[in-house]
Amino acid sequence: MFVDLLDSHVGGVSETSDCLVTVDKGSLVWMTQLQSALQSTCPIGRGKKKLSMAPHARVRRAQKLAALLEGMALSEVIEWVRLGKSDPHIACLDRALPPVLIGRSMTEHLSSGAALTLAMEILDGLMVVYGSWFGRSKIDNARRERERACGALVKRMLAFKRRYPKLMVIRLDVGYGKQYAAQVDSRHEILDHWSDLLDAIKEGFETSFLGYAAKIEYGVRKGPHMHLMLLFNGSKVRQDVTIARLIGELWKNKVTKGAGLYHNCNEPTYKSRFTYCGVGVFSGLDDATIAGFQRVADYLAKRDLLVRVAMPQLGRVLRTGLVLPPARV
Repeated sequence: MFVDLLDSHVGGVSETSDCLVTVDKGSLVWMTQLQSALQSTCPIGRGKKKLSMAPHARVRRAQKLAALLEGMALSEVIEWVRLGKSDPHIACLDRALPPVLIGRSMTEHLSSGAALTLAMEILDGLMVVYGSWFGRSKIDNARRERERACGALVKRMLAFKRRYPKLMVIRLDVGYGKQYAAQVDSRHEILDHWSDLLDAIKEGFETSFLGYAAKIEYGVRKGPHMHLMLLFNGSKVRQDVTIARLIGELWKNKVTKGAGLYHNCNEPTYKSRFTYCGVGVFSGLDDATIAGFQRVADYLAKRDLLVRVAMPQLGRVLRTGLVLPPARV
């Protein structure tokens, strides 16, 4: 059940999975800005039932969208939108575009005025799509999938906490230096590097390592990187900050041979930023601990648009090894 829930969240490989699509930095930035603009426009959500916008809001959002469209040819817009269809908002835009594009040139670059006119028509079309079964199901399913994946992770973390009185939770972000991150090969190598790191953790912490959750993402500046949650038996190992640092150094120096970078989320200065912190060593199980686990799980469960665009052959984005060993009789 747990694996099924996670698989339903990460979905399948995009339609472009038969080949590696080369997407430049500019198009990735554009897609993230488009996603942000569409999210602010979407009227669907808890407590939101009104599928219309006030005139001033419509103009403001159209201007934001027009700024992205200005100077582009519609053929480019269509290509980039279809690359980003794994995002539910961009999928709704893809559904809204065809009627709006009728009679328009696909190759002429949009002027400021033409972009604003087109943006106003796109917003009207989006409201229709958001009000349809297609739009509602796309947005609602994405929200429910994230909630299910988050809930499944929390449930598994709580199961480990109940089995092990002192549970150590380590959060580590690992990636590459800017120069290395720009290399295409690193898109594939991160999985090999993660496999090597996992083997090193299992070997070095054989009696205390319990399991993991690893989320792969792709950033415009960072390139491919991973958010890791690592569970340890806190009765057999101590000093979570030091252990997280040791694993980070393994990634940086041994696994990636100096090309890697890491961020230790167990550092006190980082943990102090959160009211409910789900990393560290937990001896009790109270509401604050559960809230901290939920924060960690929700972060790992959130969708990432760019990883599907830049790494279409990736497959599963969230990978887990959270199987409880049989209880001792």
